[in-house]
Amino acid sequence: MALTIPIFRALIANDPDRRYFRHFGSLGYALKDQQNPDYQEAIANLSIAIEVRGPLQSNGWPFYEWNRAVCRIRLDEAFANGQPTSMPTKGEIIDDLTAASGWLSPEALSPESGDQDSALVGRWLHLNKAKLH
Repeated sequence: MALTIPIFRALIANDPDRRYFRHFGSLGYALKDQQNPDYQEAIANLSIAIEVRGPLQSNGWPFYEWNRAVCRIRLDEAFANGQPTSMPTKGEIIDDLTAASGWLSPEALSPESGDQDSALVGRWLHLNKAKLH
């Protein structure tokens, strides 16, 4: 995964007007999923992808919000220590998951999911007694 990061950085450098949101989103995925993740930078790039993409309802690509929520959960020290997430982080995560939830199957939000990120989100929702709109 890390080998793709310079490619996405080069694509972004050649897009000074930020016309192509997929470059930022792909860099965000790569930063999140590399062997030594950089969740902060992944969040920053996923946020740019979301901004450039525009409204989810018009343009799709809900996995940007999903992955940004996963990054925020992974950075949450309270959750790592078995404690509920404090505001405003909890609100940001719920907002992202709510945006993505209309596009996800119910199994994607289950703590028993076989997918590592889905299981993480399911555990976070359970610990935080959170429901998505």
